[in-house]
Amino acid sequence: MRSKISLRRWRAEVLHTNSFFTVKKDRDAVRGGDYRYVEFASPGVRIVVRDDQGRLLLVRQYRHPIGRYTWEVPAGGVEPSEDLLVAAQRELYEETGVGAGRWRQLGNVVSLPNATNFEAGVFLATDLLAMPPRGDSAEMTEVSESKFFDADQLRDLILSGDLCDDKSLAALHLETMSGTAMHQRVDAPRHGVNR
Repeated sequence: MRSKISLRRWRAEVLHTNSFFTVKKDRDAVRGGDYRYVEFASPGVRIVVRDDQGRLLLVRQYRHPIGRYTWEVPAGGVEPSEDLLVAAQRELYEETGVGAGRWRQLGNVVSLPNATNFEAGVFLATDLLAMPPRGDSAEMTEVSESKFFDADQLRDLILSGDLCDDKSLAALHLETMSGTAMHQRVDAPRHGVNR
Protein backbone atom coordinates (compact mmCIF):
# COMPACT_ATOMS: atom_id res chain seq x y z
CA MET A 1 0.00 0.00 0.00
CA ARG A 2 1.26 3.43 -0.95
CA SER A 3 1.73 6.05 1.70
CA LYS A 4 1.68 9.70 0.83
CA ILE A 5 3.12 12.25 3.22
CA SER A 6 1.08 15.39 3.45
CA LEU A 7 3.57 18.23 3.31
CA ARG A 8 3.10 21.88 2.69
CA ARG A 9 3.83 22.77 -0.91
CA TRP A 10 4.78 26.27 -1.81
CA ARG A 11 3.41 28.03 -4.85
CA ALA A 12 5.31 26.50 -7.75
CA GLU A 13 6.76 28.70 -10.45
CA VAL A 14 6.17 27.43 -14.00
CA LEU A 15 9.44 27.45 -15.94
CA HIS A 16 8.12 25.81 -19.14
CA THR A 17 4.88 24.26 -20.30
CA ASN A 18 3.51 22.44 -23.34
CA SER A 19 0.68 19.99 -24.01
CA PHE A 20 2.66 17.03 -22.58
CA PHE A 21 4.34 18.38 -19.45
CA THR A 22 5.15 21.37 -17.26
CA VAL A 23 8.54 22.11 -15.72
CA LYS A 24 8.15 23.69 -12.29
CA LYS A 25 10.33 25.16 -9.60
CA ASP A 26 9.06 24.72 -6.08
CA ARG A 27 10.34 24.87 -2.54
CA ASP A 28 11.31 21.43 -1.14
CA ALA A 29 9.25 21.10 2.06
CA VAL A 30 11.46 18.33 3.47
CA ARG A 31 15.00 19.39 2.66
CA GLY A 32 14.51 23.09 1.99
CA GLY A 33 15.80 24.93 -1.05
CA ASP A 34 14.52 25.09 -4.60
CA TYR A 35 13.38 21.94 -6.33
CA ARG A 36 12.79 21.59 -10.06
CA TYR A 37 10.60 18.82 -11.44
CA VAL A 38 8.50 17.80 -14.43
CA GLU A 39 4.75 17.35 -14.06
CA PHE A 40 3.20 15.26 -16.84
CA ALA A 41 -0.31 16.07 -18.07
CA SER A 42 -1.40 12.43 -18.26
CA PRO A 43 -0.19 8.93 -17.32
CA GLY A 44 1.23 6.36 -19.69
CA VAL A 45 1.00 2.66 -20.47
CA ARG A 46 3.62 -0.08 -20.92
CA ILE A 47 2.76 -3.36 -22.62
CA VAL A 48 4.49 -6.73 -22.18
CA VAL A 49 3.46 -8.70 -25.28
CA ARG A 50 3.85 -12.50 -25.41
CA ASP A 51 3.03 -14.76 -28.35
CA ASP A 52 1.84 -18.36 -28.00
CA GLN A 53 5.49 -19.54 -27.96
CA GLY A 54 6.30 -17.28 -25.00
CA ARG A 55 8.40 -14.90 -27.07
CA LEU A 56 8.41 -11.21 -26.20
CA LEU A 57 7.49 -8.53 -28.76
CA LEU A 58 9.74 -5.46 -28.56
CA VAL A 59 10.00 -2.26 -30.58
CA ARG A 60 13.24 -0.59 -31.67
CA GLN A 61 13.29 3.20 -31.38
CA TYR A 62 15.85 5.95 -31.72
CA ARG A 63 16.30 7.87 -28.44
CA HIS A 64 17.92 11.21 -29.13
CA PRO A 65 18.95 12.09 -25.54
CA ILE A 66 21.19 9.00 -25.41
CA GLY A 67 22.09 9.12 -29.12
CA ARG A 68 21.19 5.53 -30.07
CA TYR A 69 18.52 2.97 -30.82
CA THR A 70 17.10 0.84 -28.01
CA TRP A 71 14.76 -2.15 -27.84
CA GLU A 72 11.76 -1.48 -25.59
CA VAL A 73 8.33 -2.79 -24.69
CA PRO A 74 5.57 -0.98 -26.60
CA ALA A 75 4.52 2.08 -24.63
CA GLY A 76 2.87 5.44 -24.91
CA GLY A 77 0.75 8.15 -23.43
CA VAL A 78 -2.88 8.14 -22.38
CA GLU A 79 -5.19 10.61 -24.11
CA PRO A 80 -7.32 12.89 -21.90
CA SER A 81 -10.20 10.88 -20.34
CA GLU A 82 -8.98 7.66 -22.04
CA ASP A 83 -9.12 4.42 -20.04
CA LEU A 84 -5.69 2.84 -19.38
CA LEU A 85 -6.67 -0.45 -21.04
CA VAL A 86 -8.00 1.33 -24.14
CA ALA A 87 -4.76 3.35 -24.31
CA ALA A 88 -2.68 0.15 -24.03
CA GLN A 89 -4.68 -1.48 -26.84
CA ARG A 90 -4.30 1.61 -29.02
CA GLU A 91 -0.55 1.96 -28.39
CA LEU A 92 0.10 -1.73 -29.09
CA TYR A 93 -1.70 -1.48 -32.42
CA GLU A 94 -0.13 1.86 -33.40
CA GLU A 95 3.42 0.75 -32.60
CA THR A 96 3.32 -2.86 -33.81
CA GLY A 97 0.17 -3.47 -35.87
CA VAL A 98 -0.74 -6.27 -33.43
CA GLY A 99 -3.87 -6.74 -31.32
CA ALA A 100 -4.44 -9.03 -28.35
CA GLY A 101 -7.43 -11.03 -27.16
CA ARG A 102 -6.38 -11.21 -23.49
CA TRP A 103 -5.18 -8.40 -21.28
CA ARG A 104 -4.09 -8.33 -17.66
CA GLN A 105 -2.98 -5.30 -15.71
CA LEU A 106 0.23 -6.17 -13.87
CA GLY A 107 0.61 -2.98 -11.83
CA ASN A 108 1.93 0.56 -12.10
CA VAL A 109 5.40 2.08 -12.29
CA VAL A 110 6.67 5.58 -11.60
CA SER A 111 9.63 6.75 -13.67
CA LEU A 112 12.20 9.00 -12.00
CA PRO A 113 10.06 9.92 -8.95
CA ASN A 114 12.79 12.30 -7.81
CA ALA A 115 12.24 14.40 -10.94
CA THR A 116 8.75 13.66 -12.33
CA ASN A 117 5.24 12.59 -11.40
CA PHE A 118 5.02 10.25 -14.42
CA GLU A 119 3.14 7.04 -13.65
CA ALA A 120 2.29 4.26 -16.10
CA GLY A 121 -0.01 1.26 -16.02
CA VAL A 122 1.72 -1.98 -17.07
CA PHE A 123 -0.26 -4.58 -19.02
CA LEU A 124 0.37 -8.11 -20.23
CA ALA A 125 -1.09 -8.78 -23.70
CA THR A 126 -1.50 -12.37 -24.97
CA ASP A 127 -3.60 -14.29 -27.52
CA LEU A 128 -2.25 -12.07 -30.29
CA LEU A 129 -4.53 -11.17 -33.19
CA ALA A 130 -3.94 -10.25 -36.81
CA MET A 131 -5.14 -6.69 -37.32
CA PRO A 132 -6.03 -4.66 -40.41
CA PRO A 133 -3.12 -2.69 -41.86
CA ARG A 134 -2.24 0.55 -40.11
CA GLY A 135 -2.60 3.81 -41.99
CA ASP A 136 -0.08 6.62 -41.78
CA SER A 137 0.63 7.32 -38.14
CA ALA A 138 3.16 9.37 -36.23
CA GLU A 139 3.71 6.24 -34.10
CA MET A 140 4.91 4.33 -37.18
CA THR A 141 7.73 6.82 -37.73
CA GLU A 142 8.84 6.59 -34.08
CA VAL A 143 9.28 2.80 -34.22
CA SER A 144 11.92 1.57 -36.67
CA GLU A 145 10.93 -2.11 -36.28
CA SER A 146 9.19 -4.61 -34.04
CA LYS A 147 10.42 -8.14 -33.44
CA PHE A 148 9.83 -11.21 -31.24
CA PHE A 149 12.62 -12.38 -28.89
CA ASP A 150 12.97 -15.64 -26.97
CA ALA A 151 14.30 -15.77 -23.39
CA ASP A 152 17.96 -16.20 -24.39
CA GLN A 153 17.78 -13.34 -26.89
CA LEU A 154 16.07 -11.14 -24.29
CA ARG A 155 18.82 -11.84 -21.75
CA ASP A 156 21.43 -10.94 -24.39
CA LEU A 157 19.63 -7.66 -25.17
CA ILE A 158 19.58 -6.71 -21.49
CA LEU A 159 23.20 -7.69 -20.80
CA SER A 160 24.44 -5.88 -23.93
CA GLY A 161 22.57 -2.70 -22.96
CA ASP A 162 20.41 -2.76 -26.10
CA LEU A 163 17.35 -3.05 -23.82
CA CYS A 164 18.20 -0.55 -21.10
CA ASP A 165 15.24 1.70 -20.35
CA ASP A 166 13.67 1.64 -16.92
CA LYS A 167 10.10 1.34 -18.20
CA SER A 168 10.83 -1.90 -20.06
CA LEU A 169 12.90 -3.44 -17.28
CA ALA A 170 10.25 -2.55 -14.67
CA ALA A 171 7.47 -3.93 -16.89
CA LEU A 172 9.35 -7.20 -17.38
CA HIS A 173 9.97 -7.44 -13.64
CA LEU A 174 6.25 -6.95 -12.95
CA GLU A 175 5.50 -9.71 -15.45
CA THR A 176 7.91 -12.03 -13.61
CA MET A 177 6.11 -11.27 -10.35
CA SER A 178 2.60 -11.48 -11.86
CA GLY A 179 1.81 -14.67 -9.98
CA THR A 180 1.32 -12.52 -6.87
CA ALA A 181 -1.85 -10.75 -5.77
CA MET A 182 -0.76 -7.49 -7.34
CA HIS A 183 -2.38 -8.15 -10.73
CA GLN A 184 -5.94 -8.01 -11.97
CA ARG A 185 -7.22 -9.65 -15.12
CA VAL A 186 -8.99 -7.59 -17.75
CA ASP A 187 -10.78 -9.35 -20.61
CA ALA A 188 -10.81 -7.33 -23.79
CA PRO A 189 -13.11 -7.82 -26.77
CA ARG A 190 -11.75 -10.37 -29.29
CA HIS A 191 -11.62 -7.77 -32.07
CA GLY A 192 -8.60 -6.03 -30.51
CA VAL A 193 -8.28 -2.27 -30.36
CA ASN A 194 -11.33 -0.34 -29.24
CA ARG A 195 -11.86 2.95 -31.01
